[in-house]
Amino acid sequence: MPLNPEELFPDPFAADPNDTKDPLKEMMKRLSTQKRPTLPPTLNTSDQTKHDSRLQTKEQQKLLRQKQKQQQLQQLQQQEQQNQLQQQQKQEQEQKPREKTKEELEQEARQRLKDIETHKSEIYYSSYYYDDSFAYKHVKLPKTISRWLPHFGLLSHEEWKSLGVEQEPQWKHYMIHAPEPHILLFRREFKGIEEQLKNEEKQERMRRRKREQGGNEDKNRNMVVANNATRAAKRQKP
Repeated sequence: MPLNPEELFPDPFAADPNDTKDPLKEMMKRLSTQKRPTLPPTLNTSDQTKHDSRLQTKEQQKLLRQKQKQQQLQQLQQQEQQNQLQQQQKQEQEQKPREKTKEELEQEARQRLKDIETHKSEIYYSSYYYDDSFAYKHVKLPKTISRWLPHFGLLSHEEWKSLGVEQEPQWKHYMIHAPEPHILLFRREFKGIEEQLKNEEKQERMRRRKREQGGNEDKNRNMVVANNATRAAKRQKP
């Protein structure tokens, strides 16, 4: 009896006669159940154009908002600078001294003459002191006269004389007393006029004593006048 080779060597890919399932159908079934890869949605030409237009519009709106903010910031800065300038000008106008009227100037001149004439007896004249070349002295003005100093620099002969200072014109105001400008420092040449200066100093001391006596008499006289006026006012009261 001849041998059947299919019985000896069965086909490995042959269908199992005992298997009722169809392998081809099973394979197709498995393939159909697998998820297919999803592709991104594609835009047609019209949709793509709309999309690009929207993006461009948003970008333009963003740039416009930034520009508006910059303009607002610049306006605020300009307004602040203008306010500062106006405030500065206002302060300068307030600090600027007002020009005095003619009547005010005349009244001021009369008051100046009155103060100097009334209080020049209170001017203090120091003794002389010397070095090898110069004689020195200082003059101290009372506040009622120093308030009329024309300036705080060196005074000329006419200027210190107009303040009631009585001395020889050879004296020169040579230095500014920085802490107290109402103290005037004078000097003059000393060589060759030693005796003259000594005599002048003696005469000045005598004038000073007379001024002090006259000042005391004026004060006493003013006190008497004030007391009489006070008593008269009391008598007039009911």
